Amino acid sequence: MEDNSRFIQGTDGIHVFRIEDMVCRNCRYLCEDDTSACEIYQVKPVSVLEGGVCGRFAGQEKDD
Repeated sequence: MEDNSRFIQGTDGIHVFRIEDMVCRNCRYLCEDDTSACEIYQVKPVSVLEGGVCGRFAGQEKDD
């Protein structure tokens, strides 16, 4: 089963959420294989998905 959580159907078509467009792109809580979730949120707030700020953002490189 494919994960389609990064797609949303709106009145003006399908919108694809890309991590490159979000503050999450360099957050320590990033889950690289799931655009709509992270280590903090099971589902990110819509404002974050749409490129807004995140109250839990931690702009550090993730420890491996």
